[in-house]
Amino acid sequence: MNKERKNKMVVVEKTPPEFYCLVGSCPSLFETDRGTYIIVGKELNLKEITQEIKNKIGAGEIGIEVPKELITELIS
Repeated sequence: MNKERKNKMVVVEKTPPEFYCLVGSCPSLFETDRGTYIIVGKELNLKEITQEIKNKIGAGEIGIEVPKELITELIS
């Protein structure tokens, strides 16, 4: 096994079925073997958000917007 493949992240999709789509961008949620989640959604336009949120976005980070139902469906 080569080094690149050995270090590759393993992910499991956790997106509720009602958010699945066949084509185009879809809000999605994945759990990783690193103890993290990956959220796929719309990148926030920094001109549209408050300074409070901008202050929380560090180097190498972006803000992601997803439908509220994506999260509430997972925790209900």
